Amino acid sequence: MKNTSSWKQFNITVLLAILLSAILAFIFILIIDPYDSLPFSPRWKRAAMCSNQRFSYPMLSKRLEFDSVILGSSTTRLLQPKVLNERLQANFVNLSMDSASFYEQIQLFELFLKYHPSPKYVIFGIDSVWCNASPEPEKFAGRPFPDWLYHKNPWLHAFYMFDSNTFLQAIRQFGFLSGKKPARFDLDGYANFLPNDNEYDLEKAKKHLYAHQKILIETVSDQFVSNIQIKPLAYMEEMIKKLPKTTRVIFIFVPYHHYHQPSAKTCAGAVFKHCKLKFIELIKNHPNAEIIDFMIASEITRKDENYWDPLHYNLKTAKRIMDLIHLGTQAKKAGQIAEMNCYKAKPQQDLNQIFEKLNDNHDH
Repeated sequence: MKNTSSWKQFNITVLLAILLSAILAFIFILIIDPYDSLPFSPRWKRAAMCSNQRFSYPMLSKRLEFDSVILGSSTTRLLQPKVLNERLQANFVNLSMDSASFYEQIQLFELFLKYHPSPKYVIFGIDSVWCNASPEPEKFAGRPFPDWLYHKNPWLHAFYMFDSNTFLQAIRQFGFLSGKKPARFDLDGYANFLPNDNEYDLEKAKKHLYAHQKILIETVSDQFVSNIQIKPLAYMEEMIKKLPKTTRVIFIFVPYHHYHQPSAKTCAGAVFKHCKLKFIELIKNHPNAEIIDFMIASEITRKDENYWDPLHYNLKTAKRIMDLIHLGTQAKKAGQIAEMNCYKAKPQQDLNQIFEKLNDNHDH
């Protein structure tokens, strides 16, 4: 009987210890507030510490020191806000996320616009995500997406934060706040995710660049072309309507390595041509919109040494692209400029005709 009583007391003690630990852990989470989303937590300058930017970037999208934003996938992550700030006289935050779906990019756009209703610049990185002609494009990229951080009342966020992952992020955030751990991302969202330059091996890179046989020619029927539908574009059209006419909107077709760009005489090539033409139609509805197209065969995309893999260029190339973005914004009219094609909403030009002329000069 005594042993039974002792065992019962032991179990109660263990349960109380677990309960107390859970309460203390939850209090720790609420105070540290790793996603900087709780209205009652201390107003510390937190950093984006979670490797999944879907959790990290909502906090950055709300910060009022920014007046401009970069949205896209990993293909625009190397656009450095500090460099673009100097070039374009703005205060950028880079909210580009690894493998970001069109839907996830929309959620960040909506959140940024909620806190910055009149942004100075909005730069969209356009790649296969936005030019996806699948009947049902994927809304998520297969990584956890915390919808509550984007849409729920901040006073309710605490109910979603009692889990082991948030506790781990709180520990990391505490490390940053106490000066013992560096931020995973800069306070403007930038991070260099590439290996060190001394690890670069051109021959290894070429194996990635030319890993698959490229289709150069295939039958592309008129019916196929007429039936192309790119559903994400309808969302983009609605997004642009929400921006004031004073906002400079820049669509950047990112510089895939030339071998990874679909050939013009293929179905994939027809889809990308259709996509680019649709974006040209889109910019006609916004007086400060423009397209800077790096997804062409150029001095950038033809050089294997500029790339780590088919989608990701090196830091030197990233700097060149930022210089060209600045150059493109200064251009007075549409046309080919250096390693890019530019299309402007103003002045009024026959952009479709210019597009056809420029793209006849590029053989992918």
